[in-house]
Amino acid sequence: MLGKEKLSLAENTVVTQHVVKDCAQIFGSVTNVPITEETVTAAKRAYTNIVCIWMNRNVKEQQKCREKLSLKKNKRIKDSCRSTRIHY
Repeated sequence: MLGKEKLSLAENTVVTQHVVKDCAQIFGSVTNVPITEETVTAAKRAYTNIVCIWMNRNVKEQQKCREKLSLKKNKRIKDSCRSTRIHY
């Protein structure tokens, strides 16, 4: 993950942990927290956001790999051309 994204994700995780702890304290136990439609929607939204982050990270990593392979291929071609030059 990129630096800013990783820090942002870590910060969001800490905030989320505090919210869950606060809810558990308010309701006395995690099992007493009411699961409403809004709660389910928020959980789905959070899951969708993290999946998007993972997919973007994978796309960026794949692009970097393609670029590296392309550079290696170009270097091999250049090296091949150098070795096959005819010297007079």
